[in-house]
Amino acid sequence: MLPRPGDYSFRNRAKIVWSILIINVIAFVMLTLAGGSTDTGVLIKFGALSSNLISEGQYWRLITCTFLHANFIHLGFNMFCLFIFGPTAEISFGRIKFLLIYLIAGVGGSATSYVFMDPRSFGVGASGAVFGVLGSIAVYYYLNQHIYGKYGRGMMTGIGVIVLLNIGYGFTVQNVDNWAHIGGLVFGILVAFGLQKHRSELGFGIFGTYFLRIIVLAIILVGILVFVAKDNPVNSLNKAQTLFEEKKYESSINQLEKIIDNNPNWGKAYLLKGKVLAEYIDENAGKDDLIKAIRLGNENTRTEA
Repeated sequence: MLPRPGDYSFRNRAKIVWSILIINVIAFVMLTLAGGSTDTGVLIKFGALSSNLISEGQYWRLITCTFLHANFIHLGFNMFCLFIFGPTAEISFGRIKFLLIYLIAGVGGSATSYVFMDPRSFGVGASGAVFGVLGSIAVYYYLNQHIYGKYGRGMMTGIGVIVLLNIGYGFTVQNVDNWAHIGGLVFGILVAFGLQKHRSELGFGIFGTYFLRIIVLAIILVGILVFVAKDNPVNSLNKAQTLFEEKKYESSINQLEKIIDNNPNWGKAYLLKGKVLAEYIDENAGKDDLIKAIRLGNENTRTEA
């Protein structure tokens, strides 16, 4: 049962929350000693979410990125939220179930971000997992309204307001990965429904309880696979590269034109198109695209062009 207002001793019993807090702080110190948490190269080296690298098979980044933070304020805000809300979720669900909620929500948030993120960007932070924790608490109160009554409904409303304000704010500023927030929230809610120990109160019975859990967890796993396998711009570019290497020039060009239509400022796409045209027709044919690659691409793209 969740602690009542005024009971703060429960925070000391939240061993998983404290462990996660310590791991995040240690990771931040390691980033700082390695060259700084604001250094993109350092973040990528330590496991930041990178659409390009994930498409190459580095799926472990979906979880490692949730333990990295871009700066002290970023770390402080996420850890403060985890400190405030995490113990409530851990005490109510139990340590193992809370850990499952936290990790699956984190991976779910990362997978959602991977699908929708700009292929040139990268992501770090525990906010997706934290949103999942918030969602799990709301689920607990919802399924235990017979215990908490008006207090529980008030807490659900409060959590809903916090979530809506944060997501709304995320759509108004830059450098906030709202897709990770939304994905983490949804996955946290799904896992909480699957693991909630008072399922019998809904009248499903023992068989229905475990059957529903299996279905919910299966949906979660399928969701992760669908998200990760989704054909995003980086995967499309890799396909175009493969077609180019197989000497299927026209197919590669068609693929690249579709990519550029949807991502008109992506220098790497222009770089590959310039190479394909130069080899397929002549050097002058790809000149305009290589110029665009130099103008729009990052340092590596400009150097290669």
